[in-house]
Amino acid sequence: KLEAMLTRLQRENWLKLNWYRTGAKEPQSNLLPYIVEVIAQDKPGILFQLADFFDRQNITIENLQSLRYRAMQTGADMFSAQITIGVPATMHIAALRDDFLEFCDHLNLDAIMDPMKF
Repeated sequence: KLEAMLTRLQRENWLKLNWYRTGAKEPQSNLLPYIVEVIAQDKPGILFQLADFFDRQNITIENLQSLRYRAMQTGADMFSAQITIGVPATMHIAALRDDFLEFCDHLNLDAIMDPMKF
């Protein structure tokens, strides 16, 4: 039913939607969970660039939540994302963090990357 509704929504509202069915995921005990939080002035392509950065590092994105909002004080269009990533245990974390923060500085993104706390 959902897939039929998505097709109708796409056709009636001139949207382009992509969806696919997923199966159960194999547990990967060699991945360390990290949380990435990003805030920036909204501009086209931010989410793609973030996902592309992690993909190029062979880091999996386990969960991603993003939103766009208007800043109360200035009225600027803002972007916010919280991303849970799986970092391979063999990866040098300090080097990854440095590369990520340099990447964010280049794009004028305010970001942090911390280990997930349970």
